[in-house]
Amino acid sequence: MGSIPADFTLWLGDSPTTYTEHPAHIETEDMIYSDMQQAVSDISTGLYGEQVFPSLGNHDHYPKDQIKLPPNNFFGSIYKMWAHWLPSSVADTVLAAGYYTAEVVPGLRVISLNTDFCDTANIFAVLNQTDHGSQWAWLNETLATAQARGEKVIVIAHIPPGLIDLVPVPNWVNFCVETYNTLMDEYAGVIAIQLFGHLHYDTFRVIRDAAGRPVSTAHVVPALTPRAASSTGLAPPTPGKNPAVRLYHYDTDTFQILDYDQYWADLVAGNEQGELKWELLYSAKDYYGLPDLAPSTFATLAERLRADAETWAAFSDVWFVRRPYDACDAACRLHAACAAAWTDPDAFFECTRHL
Repeated sequence: MGSIPADFTLWLGDSPTTYTEHPAHIETEDMIYSDMQQAVSDISTGLYGEQVFPSLGNHDHYPKDQIKLPPNNFFGSIYKMWAHWLPSSVADTVLAAGYYTAEVVPGLRVISLNTDFCDTANIFAVLNQTDHGSQWAWLNETLATAQARGEKVIVIAHIPPGLIDLVPVPNWVNFCVETYNTLMDEYAGVIAIQLFGHLHYDTFRVIRDAAGRPVSTAHVVPALTPRAASSTGLAPPTPGKNPAVRLYHYDTDTFQILDYDQYWADLVAGNEQGELKWELLYSAKDYYGLPDLAPSTFATLAERLRADAETWAAFSDVWFVRRPYDACDAACRLHAACAAAWTDPDAFFECTRHL
């Protein structure tokens, strides 16, 4: 995999290696910043100067999830870490609230959002659901400008919209879901792709308009981190995932996303052999039998997850990056399919009523 060239790299947040769900583990602010600085250094060294566009994760600050609302001096530390990758034009919005836009090449730009202001685990965001740091007003203006210039936009962020597959809990507060879906509908023709992380596993979210028609797709990309999740009381523990990296193919003239290749490394074998061997896990169009990567195609794929055993078997094989999740029963499968199909909580729960 190391020999495959990439035009640029999108880093979807969450750097600290110190994070653990063990109740005896104690994080400190210095530990978080040290881990982030090490991650930035490793990525800069490993990519040999390739352009990197980062986004902020919910574990990239202390304490986790509880990022304070602007003004917040924390963003100055983030800017110092990111500044060597990004143009100086991003300074105002990164320093203000941790989001930015930057041109990749003429005609294509990245918008990196700070979804910590939407996090349902962030008490500050839950109790005060408004446009923190004026991010949504800025996003509306930035997308309108891109549309007027004939540009295409890659949206990146850490926490995806919608609900968690295994637990009926929204990732975002309602204000963010409603605002974001409205903007993705209004500027659907501008959006080349949306990319999110956070969940560590491989799935997607169909963004729909007010009438329920698919208008865009949020790709939820599996992580490098082989994180396992303990039981929440609402769902059984999930297995540790194998490390994963994704490579997207796009038309360099139109910036249409054509396909993607999902790579993985067998962590057990890597530990036994003393090194990780990266291999192609699947290519999306071939693996799922997709004609393209259009929103309507992913909406159909979400329906196939519910109705077609073969499609579900293929999905579940790569869901946790070749780690079996034997605890996923019929209700679990329904939740995963409905979470992929709907980001609106009411629509999700309506979907789950029809097994």
